[in-house]
Amino acid sequence: MSELAIRYVGMDYFDRTRPLMDGTVRPEGIALEYVPMAGERFGGFDDWPDADAVEMSVSRYLTVLAQGDERGIALPIFVSRAFRLDGIYLRADSAIRAPRDLVGRKVGISDYQRTAALWQRGILMREYDVQPRDLTWYQTSPNVARPPGVSITALPPGASLAAMLMSGEIDALFHGAQPPALPPGAVGLRRLFPDWVAVEQDYYRRTGHFPIMHLVVLRRALYVEQPWIARSLLEAFGKAKEIGWQRVLHANTPAVMLPWLSHHLQEIETVMGPNHWPYGLAENYATVDTMCQLHFEQGLSDRRLQPEELFASPA
Repeated sequence: MSELAIRYVGMDYFDRTRPLMDGTVRPEGIALEYVPMAGERFGGFDDWPDADAVEMSVSRYLTVLAQGDERGIALPIFVSRAFRLDGIYLRADSAIRAPRDLVGRKVGISDYQRTAALWQRGILMREYDVQPRDLTWYQTSPNVARPPGVSITALPPGASLAAMLMSGEIDALFHGAQPPALPPGAVGLRRLFPDWVAVEQDYYRRTGHFPIMHLVVLRRALYVEQPWIARSLLEAFGKAKEIGWQRVLHANTPAVMLPWLSHHLQEIETVMGPNHWPYGLAENYATVDTMCQLHFEQGLSDRRLQPEELFASPA
């Protein structure tokens, strides 16, 4: 029996997807073409119309599903996760010292709908009573969401959030994990949470949530025609993750350039246990359900989605 050709577009993750890329792991019944994603294009089939499956932003997936776009159906393969509290930046001389000091301030963001921002706002909402409507938002993406009661302004093309932060046009910048490029002569930035690792670990201990950023989405028509694909891909991605993690664990010959790798590995297991990056809906139900609730509360979906309707059944 010939294998079914599947074209998947996703990031090259050394410790969880590389075994699928190099052929160490082959999904049962599938001839997988793993196409490394060029750039951060996580909008799904709008960005990759020739793909059978794609790595997709969870927030984007929830948005289109709530709008009735059912071209894709997700698999509980969570290839990207991050807490993102290290991505909220202030000027070094800012008077903002605590999360509540953000109330009434102007905030820059690349895209209000992005998943990192969903979690950043969600944690501020739940942990510090800072609501999205308490801030005035400025974003560089022209695709502006319109949540009720929230002020969001699209900036003109070419606008630099870093330059706006340093000039005082905005008071804070919600970004990814790495600081944005600073304009010439900038005096520097600092994080809202200088001890973000301790804050994120405390959040995890109390809630059990390791925020999900991206998942794998399969074309629904293909899934309806060949439902076994869901199980095959879930098992293959899971096996690839296990093999990749074992590569990292061999600390006597480190697979990554981290001088204190063994310390970090022990810290992760102490805080999060031996299976800190699980796939599957059951293992992640509470986190997925929280995402659905935050997405609805933040006005990004006009109905409250349920975890069960997001995913294919891996039967």
